[in-house]
Amino acid sequence: MSVWSQRWTGGRRAAATVLIALAVAAATATVLVIGRGPHGTGVAAGSPTTSTSPPGSPAPGTPSRVSLPTPTAFVPWRPLTARGVYPQAPVVTPGPPLAVPAGTPACWASQLEGIEAAGGAATGNVGERILLRNLSGAACYLEGYPDVSILGSSGQVLASAAGSADRGTFFDLSLQVVPILMEPGTPELTSSEEVGVSGLGQAFVNVTWYACHPAVQAAQAALHLPNGGGRLLVPFAIESPYSPACDATTTAYVALSRGPIDAAGYLSEPAPVYLEMAISIDAPTTATAGSSLTYYVTMRNASSTTYDLSECPDYVEMLFAKQPVASYQLNCAPVGAIAPGQEVTFQMQLAIPGTVAAGPNTLSWALVDGRLSMPTASTPIEIAPG
Repeated sequence: MSVWSQRWTGGRRAAATVLIALAVAAATATVLVIGRGPHGTGVAAGSPTTSTSPPGSPAPGTPSRVSLPTPTAFVPWRPLTARGVYPQAPVVTPGPPLAVPAGTPACWASQLEGIEAAGGAATGNVGERILLRNLSGAACYLEGYPDVSILGSSGQVLASAAGSADRGTFFDLSLQVVPILMEPGTPELTSSEEVGVSGLGQAFVNVTWYACHPAVQAAQAALHLPNGGGRLLVPFAIESPYSPACDATTTAYVALSRGPIDAAGYLSEPAPVYLEMAISIDAPTTATAGSSLTYYVTMRNASSTTYDLSECPDYVEMLFAKQPVASYQLNCAPVGAIAPGQEVTFQMQLAIPGTVAAGPNTLSWALVDGRLSMPTASTPIEIAPG
C-alpha cells in the first residue's frame, strides 16, 4: 500500500469509528433487553429490567421457533450494561522525517513548484492535495501552515484561509507541525497516486474547498508560504466539489481549510497496530418477532499478538445490518485474554422487537473495539410473525 493510500485509509478508518460510535449511541437510547438470564436464571439486581411483550407474543426468555444446537463450551451471556468505552489500538511512535541540517534556510516561493493532485472522499468530505518540490540547486525547508487562496480565471479570490483560522482537514492524520526538508534534484511532480507522494524531499498540503449554489470553477491556488517565503501560484483547475453542507442551505456556501505542510513519501503518523480477529455468528435461521433469540459468536485470534480482554469492550447487535437493537458489555471475566490461534465462543441473547417486520433480515454483531481491524460479523435470518 502506498503512503498516499495509507493516509486516506486513516481518514476512512476514522469515519468507520464514528459510524460505530453512532450505532452505540443509538443502541443505548433504544436498548431492548430480556427478563431472564442464561440457563433460565433471573436477572441479577442492577441489570436491565424486563421489556413488555405485545399481546399474543411469546414471553421474554422463550426460545425462537428454530432451535440451535448448544456448543460444547461457551462463555455464558450476561446482561452487562454497556460502558460506552472505546479501547484504542496501540499507537506506533513515528520516526522523524529527513533531518534539516543546521543553517538550512527557509524556502522561498521562487525556489518551488507545485501541482494539484486529486484527493479523495469519505463520509461527505472531499479533499484535494497540492504537491510541492524544490526546483533550485540548494536545500531549504518548509514548516507550518501556508495561507491559501483559491483564484478564478481572472485572478479573483473565490475563497481564502489565513492565519490561525480554518486549519486542519478531515484527511490530516496529524496536525503536528515539523520542519520539512526540501531537497534539490527530486523527481518531477505527478498527480499519480503511486508516484505523486512517493519521494522524500518533497512536500504536500491537504486542501478542502467547497462552493455551491452554484458550483464554481477555479483556476489557481495561491500559497503564501510560512516564514515570509512569499506567494506560490499552483494550477488548480477544478470545479468546487459537492458537499452535504450544500443541502443545508439554498444560499451561497463557501468553505476552505488546509492542513500543515507535510513530508511526502513519509508516513508521519504510522497506522496503529490492529489485531486480526476472525468473528463468526452461529444463529438459528429463523427467529420470531417478540421473542428472545439465543445465538453464539465465535472469535478466533488470527494475529500473532494476544488479545487482552482486561479492558472489556461493548458490543452492538443490529438488524437490517444498520439498525441498532441492543448494546451490552461483553462477558470478558471468564476469558481474560485470547491467545494467538485460540478461539472463544460467547453465548448471546437478543430480544427481537415485536415490531420487526416478518421476512428476510440480517443479524449483525459489532464489537466496539478500536484495537481490531474488522470487529464485525453478520448472518441472514428470517423473521417469523409473533
